[in-house]
Amino acid sequence: MPTASKSTSSSQIETDTPRFDFLLPATKQWFHLGEIAKLIGMSESFVEVLYDRGEISGHEYNAGTGQRMAKRVPRAFVVALLVKSARYNAETKQQAFLSCLHEFSADQLRQIATAANCLSARKAQETTAVGPRGQEDPRPATARRQAHAETCAARLSPGGGK
Repeated sequence: MPTASKSTSSSQIETDTPRFDFLLPATKQWFHLGEIAKLIGMSESFVEVLYDRGEISGHEYNAGTGQRMAKRVPRAFVVALLVKSARYNAETKQQAFLSCLHEFSADQLRQIATAANCLSARKAQETTAVGPRGQEDPRPATARRQAHAETCAARLSPGGGK
């Protein structure tokens, strides 16, 4: 499986990260639940439960018969399901995540970056218990997490953090 290069140019990320082509046909961008079930070796009803719970995102449409809604899932969400459910190491999961970034708009990428920065800062605070000005933070970990979550939510809201 290809690995991500140390350089972070977008063209290299697109060509050097795994695309799951060995599992998902490279030209196929949409998958029906039955196709996903075959790919992961589970029943279609199990995949439908995942879809109904919101663990797989997709689109529903009337297939023309009026009897039942057909459900289709974009390739990126199939890759996300594979990454979440796999027992890969952190580096491989990171490469799979990076392989999907090209599918997002510039605004969505900024939101992802903001969320990633907030999570990174929260994890750093949890391990060090140091406040934002460098002094020891006497608050319990749950209070620190809540305060940080509120700050991040404000940044992620429309017009926030500007």
